[in-house]
Amino acid sequence: MDLIDDEIFDIKFFNGQTYLLKTCKISSVDIESAVKALPYSGERLQKDELVEKSLLPPFILAFYKFLFEKNSIPTEDELCEYYLNNYYIVDDNGKCKVKKSAKYYSQDREFNITGIKARLLRSYPSLIRDFHFFQLCTESKYFAKVVYSLNIDYYDGYDLIIDYNSKKYAVALFIKTNRGRFYKNQKINRHSHINDYIEVSLSIDKTTCRKVGNFYLYTAKHVNELLKQLQSQK
Repeated sequence: MDLIDDEIFDIKFFNGQTYLLKTCKISSVDIESAVKALPYSGERLQKDELVEKSLLPPFILAFYKFLFEKNSIPTEDELCEYYLNNYYIVDDNGKCKVKKSAKYYSQDREFNITGIKARLLRSYPSLIRDFHFFQLCTESKYFAKVVYSLNIDYYDGYDLIIDYNSKKYAVALFIKTNRGRFYKNQKINRHSHINDYIEVSLSIDKTTCRKVGNFYLYTAKHVNELLKQLQSQK
């Protein structure tokens, strides 16, 4: 398919839906270069009990919408600002409420912005790490197709959909920590839309990750681990 302008391949309207197909200009090397210069202040921030137990608009949606629109990795300040501007009504006293247009979330509660940011920033490193791994898998050329779906990630808990050796796999990634296992199991158990895929979990020890700036990233070694796991499937 040919580009129509510098980045757009196609715009489609069909059956009450619309699609914008554009290039993704962020390679794994671009991510690594960006991450080297990114500050990170999310460690050991105080948790806000109300924020922690509330159902909030998903951070992952803001992260991938920013990537789609900007074709760049957001800084923590850019992501926080983008998230709050898109999904909250913010006042001048450090408080915010979820916008009425953000359906199904905690709309009647007033939150401290500092609590929102603390919770968001705990997710920020893993969002970068998972997208970087998607690009590593794509660039490896080991697999016939590598797909990231926000819908599948959010509702089913799978980070990658991979076609390999004429089979389809739903891949869940998690770091080997109690929090990592709990969070991944919680996501996978929400729903079960994945019926036509072989389900695979790739558990990764953080000590085997590469530290780039303030962040830990998966490496080509982990792509090879995933390949071996898919090859071992009956």
